Amino acid sequence: MTRITGLCRAAYPAMFAAAVAITGCTKSGNKPGVPAAGPAAATTPRSVWEPDPARAGELTQMVTFDRYQMSLPKDFAAEKLTGVPPKDIQVFVWKAPAAGDRPPLVLISTIMAGKAAVAEAKKNMRQALVNWSAGMANSSGIKIAKRGATETGTISGLAFSRFKWTGTTADGGPANGMAYGTVDDAQALLLMPISFQQNPETDMRLMEAVLATLHKP
Repeated sequence: MTRITGLCRAAYPAMFAAAVAITGCTKSGNKPGVPAAGPAAATTPRSVWEPDPARAGELTQMVTFDRYQMSLPKDFAAEKLTGVPPKDIQVFVWKAPAAGDRPPLVLISTIMAGKAAVAEAKKNMRQALVNWSAGMANSSGIKIAKRGATETGTISGLAFSRFKWTGTTADGGPANGMAYGTVDDAQALLLMPISFQQNPETDMRLMEAVLATLHKP
């Protein structure tokens, strides 16, 4: 099990448990709500750090959180979190509509402004993402089994690091996600989409396209 320190320890009171619990990490009676991309979106080579023109007609909902905006599918909905957030931490959650026997695709964003958290992210963003993703997963019964290599790129002038991960939920089902992170002035911006499908590639391509639209207006 990944040791949870620093960013993760600062970020994991009940607020975070509630954020991940929203995903419904047991069978929900609902379906995954994201349709497969068209042939052009699936086959045209592109950078994951650049907005995908083939997705423009699909990502029609502009959402604003803190100082950022990004484009989501119109059927994604923001979840209202209960409880008082920890000092210097903001959490945002969006979900796809659900149907079927697996939980829906979810996107979680955390913004941390504490000096220690930002310093840790500046020093070693991969470790910060490992700690953060471990705490998010552990608090919801998800066990991350493997993390991929760190990739780096720029989205709207912000230098991001990311990795993909695979794991399982408490009911033995699949859980796959990506962890993105950047330091923006005096705060760390972390984002994590999670898919609960047996074949998560469609969800992950959609989330890559969503995150590539991130910008500061």
